[in-house]
Formats: sequence, structure tokens, C-alpha cells
Amino acid sequence: MIVFFLIGILAISLFSFSLSAGFILLNAQIKPYDTSEKLKEEESAMPGMPTELTAHVRDPKIMTSLLAAKNRWYENPIEKLEQKSFDLKPIYADFWEYSKNPKATAILIHGHMDSARGMAYLAEEYHKRGFSVLSIDMRGHGRSKLKSSFGYKDAKDILLWIAFLQKKYNIDHKIIVHGVSMGSSSVLRLLSLKKAPANIALAVVDSSFASFQTQLKTQIDSLLPNKFFQSFVKKLLLFGLSCSNFLMQGFFFFQHAPIQYLKKRNKNRSKSIPILFFHGLKDSMVPVKNCEILFALTNEPKKQVLIDDALHIGAYFYAPEIYMQEIENLFH
Repeated sequence: MIVFFLIGILAISLFSFSLSAGFILLNAQIKPYDTSEKLKEEESAMPGMPTELTAHVRDPKIMTSLLAAKNRWYENPIEKLEQKSFDLKPIYADFWEYSKNPKATAILIHGHMDSARGMAYLAEEYHKRGFSVLSIDMRGHGRSKLKSSFGYKDAKDILLWIAFLQKKYNIDHKIIVHGVSMGSSSVLRLLSLKKAPANIALAVVDSSFASFQTQLKTQIDSLLPNKFFQSFVKKLLLFGLSCSNFLMQGFFFFQHAPIQYLKKRNKNRSKSIPILFFHGLKDSMVPVKNCEILFALTNEPKKQVLIDDALHIGAYFYAPEIYMQEIENLFH
């Protein structure tokens, strides 16, 4: 009896530690963080991550062009938009109209620790090709004061931005949904929803993880060695983070999995949507195997473009002409 009592006390203690540590760590990650005014440096990786995982933020080939476009963003006739989310919270976007009759609108969805303004480099490319551009501030980023959902809840917010564009133009107005890193997980979840709009003409998935829980485990593994005690602590932390997120935001980390979104889409889709995957072969933050897994699961018109030497989010910067040409080739 005493043994069972001690085991119970130990289990409760471990659970309390896991939940408390998870809550503290999670709260630091999901609190609103605005990098839209950071014009001389960029922080697009989780704080505290090892330098080998965040090499892209120190790569001049990526950051010089990204920050230059970010500086130019409000020199354009940008309209700042606000509306209510599906859960009646304020959400924001920047809209750059090409004309009253563009050939389509590209909705740009940024990565972790970025903002709508940080996607200016892609907005410029789309706009000069005849597209209107709507670049959103994801939850917890840019002007948004909501908690970050790591791209999970943002998928339903994108539905409302598409509805805005349908009202502005027409119900059949063509849409490209283009996500980078965390934003690309929102794109794939969007495609899995029952109400995914029929006017999406192309989905672009750049540097996506295959599973958020696996991605987070990879990042935690990089901080602690895989010895027995540390491995046990890491499992407790991951469990506590996921449980804390469920209590605060209503979903566990294992639910946020592009692998599962594609499987769900394969069962339920009513219309094929071309999906274009980009990934850098030297991506240390989200290894290229994530892209290969997602590409293999996709059962509709698709193409995978892997760019030599490109780091995380670097496919465009290492091969901009190829990048945009592939988009135009698959868009219809």
C-alpha cells in the first residue's frame, strides 16, 4: 500500500512539474511579438535555439534582400485591414491592390517571429506579375495581440480573408495561398477544412514541418543531450507544453500535423488544388525530409522544388527566378 502511495505521489509531482514548466515555457512562446518594425535585423527563430538551427537569420543572401524589401513596404499604397476572426478576435492584414481587375490575389502567410511586412519580398514579386497581394499578420505577430497558435487557428482566419476578397472582387476570384515555414502549415490545414474555398487556384508550401510536435521535439533535442535523465526531462517538457497549450488554446500539439491534414484532404477533397512545395537542401531548422514526406502524401497536381545550398526559408533567395517561374507554371 505504501509503495502505491509513493508511486502516486511521484506521478502527481512529475505531472505538476511537467505542467508548470510547460506553462512557463509556452507562455514565453505564444505571447504577442511584433517584429514588423525591426528593419536592421530579424528574429524569425524561437528564442534560445542553437545557432546551427537558426543559421538562416544570419545568412546575408537571405536577410539582405528580405530586410530591404521590408524597408520599402510602406512606400507602396498599402491598405491596412482589420476584421473579426472566427472566434471574434481582431485580426489584421496588409493589402496591396494591383488593379480593380487583377488576374488573382496572393495571400501571404509568414513564419514564426515574422509579420505581414516581412513578406514584402514575395509581395513585390507577385505584384509586378499582375497579382493583388494580401499579407496577413498571424496570431501573436505584427499588429495582432492574440496568442500565437503556431499556425493552427490561423487556417480558419484565412477563410475570412478569402471571403473578404470574394466580396471585393467576385465569388470566383482566383486565390493563391502562399505560406512560408509556420505559415505553410496553416496553408495545409486550410486545405483540409470542409469549407476550403473552391476558388483556391494554387497552394504554395515553403519550408513546412510535417508535424509540429516532431518539430518541437527536434528543437528541444538540440538543447539537451539524449542521455537517460535528459531524455526523460525532455519528454516531460513536451508533454507539459502540449497539455498547457490545450488548456490555453484548445488543441494538443499532435493535432497540428500537416501529415494528417494531407491524409484528411485525400479522403474528403471535392476539387483538386495544385500544391507546389519548396525547400532548401541545407535547411537545418526544418530538414528537407519534412518536405519529402509531405510531397509523397499529396494526391493531386503537385511539384517539389528543392534548392541547392538554401537554408531555412531560403529557396526564393537562392533561386528567385526559378521560384517565381515555378509558381507561374503551376498557377491556372
